[in-house]
Amino acid sequence: MPDASARPTLLRIPFSHFCRKAEWGLTQAGIPYDTLDVALWQMKHARRANPKQGTVPVLRTTDEHVLMDSHDILVWAEAHRAASAMPLYPEGLRAQVEEWEHWAGDTVGPAVRREAYRVLHAHPGAARRYGAPLYFRFPFVAKRLFLAVLRHYKARRFEATDPPAIRAAIDKVARRLTTTGTGFLLGRDPTAADLAVAALFEPLALARGRYEGPALRLVEAYVARVRPVKTLRQVTRTVRERDWRGLELAAARSAEPAV
Repeated sequence: MPDASARPTLLRIPFSHFCRKAEWGLTQAGIPYDTLDVALWQMKHARRANPKQGTVPVLRTTDEHVLMDSHDILVWAEAHRAASAMPLYPEGLRAQVEEWEHWAGDTVGPAVRREAYRVLHAHPGAARRYGAPLYFRFPFVAKRLFLAVLRHYKARRFEATDPPAIRAAIDKVARRLTTTGTGFLLGRDPTAADLAVAALFEPLALARGRYEGPALRLVEAYVARVRPVKTLRQVTRTVRERDWRGLELAAARSAEPAV
């Protein structure tokens, strides 16, 4: 196992699909990493590590700087990937890869996140399949937490628009996969585009009954194909106060202008 000081540390919510995108990217790049898990009620502290967005994922790199966005984490992973690892942004395809990645982040991620939390609020026990902590076995606690998350994301105002947006996104990806015939969006190997689209679609399994059909089945098979069989996560523990202090200092250093 590599020395911990030589590994980046990912601040995450275990069942967050944007965090899974970051983890899948680190894994494809062949970079072992540690994780600090954030409980939902700890998210009020997230601005200490991510002053701009106040959310996760956040990656503290080996030089003690922080990256505050899943795209930036994948770009860093590409720059530090193992020699034998497949590229996340292949030469000549970067613009297309980033176009798909940004589309997934702007369209798929927010809509699927709200839809998944709607299901979790109604059926909190479903969160356990995505690595949620044991306290979700207590429905009263879980329902209150998920309701707070729904309010945070202003989910009610999107109740009418999320389903058609998700169906359109499913159809778009299914058409693309049918066109390429390779099992991936671009080329014969997964890129950052595939990691983003597949990871951000993954929680839709919670609400699959609402979107059942051939296109969804094609997308679900695609998600399973892109998802790493095993991540390169080395050490996982709950975030502590000293971790928040360290991340806060790293965030401040990262915000300093280059000399």
